Amino acid sequence: AVVIAALAGFIVGKVFAGPTKRAPSGDGGRAVVVPLDAAKAAKLATEGDPPAKGPASAKVKVVLFSDFQCPFCKNAAGPFEDLAKKFGDKIQIVYRPFPLPGHKGADLAAEAALAANEQGKFWEYHDVLYAHMDAQTRSDLETYAQQIGLEMSAFRQALESRKFKPAVDTSLALGRSVQVSAVPTVIINNWLVTNIAPTAMAGMVERVLAGKPPVDAAR
Repeated sequence: AVVIAALAGFIVGKVFAGPTKRAPSGDGGRAVVVPLDAAKAAKLATEGDPPAKGPASAKVKVVLFSDFQCPFCKNAAGPFEDLAKKFGDKIQIVYRPFPLPGHKGADLAAEAALAANEQGKFWEYHDVLYAHMDAQTRSDLETYAQQIGLEMSAFRQALESRKFKPAVDTSLALGRSVQVSAVPTVIINNWLVTNIAPTAMAGMVERVLAGKPPVDAAR
C-alpha cells in the first residue's frame, strides 16, 4: 500500500506542478485552479492544429475542453468567444472537443465541427450546435452544415470516413493527460481551472496577462 501511494504521488506530481488553489467562481461556487506541468500545458494549444482565434505568438493561451451536448459548456461558450473580442491579439483561444461517453452522438458532433473548421467555419458551426443541443443526429449535422454554407460533398465525406475521429481522440488524450475529467474545463497558460463561472474567465485572463496566477491563494 505504501508503494502504491508513493507511485500515485509521483504520477500526480508529473502532471500538477503545485498546490491547488480555490477561489469564489462568481456564482456561489468555488473555482478549482491547479498549476500544470509547463511542457504538458504547451501541447494543449498546438498539438493537432485545433480550432483557434488569435495569434499563436500570443502571451496567453486559453484552451477550453468542451462537449456540444453539455449545458454547462453551452453557458461557457459565449463568454469564451468574448475573450477574443475583449483581449484581441493579446491572447489566443483554443477549442478542444471533449465529448463525454454518456452523450450519444457527441463524438460525431465534435467531428462535424472539425469538418466545418477544415472549411474555415468552425465558430459558426460551433454556435449552431450549441443552439441545437437536443438535435444532433447525422441528418441534423448535415442540415446545419447546409445552413452555414459548407461544401456538402466534402462535409459528408468527412463524416462518412470519420476523417476527424483521430483529431477528437487526440483532444481526449491530451485532456486526460492533464487530468481533465469533466467539462467545461479551462486551461489558461499552465493553469487548469474547473468549476469556473463563465463570467469569471475574463478576470482570470487579465490576471495571467499581468503575470499573476488566475486567482489569489485560497482564502
